[in-house]
Parts: sequence; C-alpha cells; structure tokens
Amino acid sequence: MGKLVWKLGNVLKANGLTARQVEVEAIKRGHRLGENTIYRVNRGDGPKRFDRATLEALIDALRTLTGKPLGMNDLLEYREE
Repeated sequence: MGKLVWKLGNVLKANGLTARQVEVEAIKRGHRLGENTIYRVNRGDGPKRFDRATLEALIDALRTLTGKPLGMNDLLEYREE
C-alpha cells in the first residue's frame, strides 16, 4: 500500500518562497483557504482529505509567484510503502 506525500516544502525552498507568500497570493487571486491550510501542506501533514479547491489555489498562486508551469506532480507524489 502507498500514500500521497505533499512536496510543497521542496517547491517553496527551490523558489525562495514562504508559505505566507503563497497564502497571500492565493487570497489575492480570489481563492478561499482554510486557516493554516498552506502551513499544514508545507509541513507535509495535511490536509488529510484531498480538496480540489486547495490544490487549485496552490497551483494558481505558485504559477503566479514563480512564473513556472507548476502542476500536481510538483506538489504531490505517490510513494509505495
């Protein structure tokens, strides 16, 4: 059995960004995020339930901030256990 692993921390580090910058950009672009959602994803421990709106907000904000065509494969990885 495998599991999904969030890779946001790697993306932030590689692009010199903070979770706060992504949160501000996502909100500025009209996305609604739960309190601390990006911080939990950055730590790699959440959200536990897959939420399409959260993923869309992250991708949208990261593409704007980095100018790169980032996508789901940059943020999530399926790992065999």
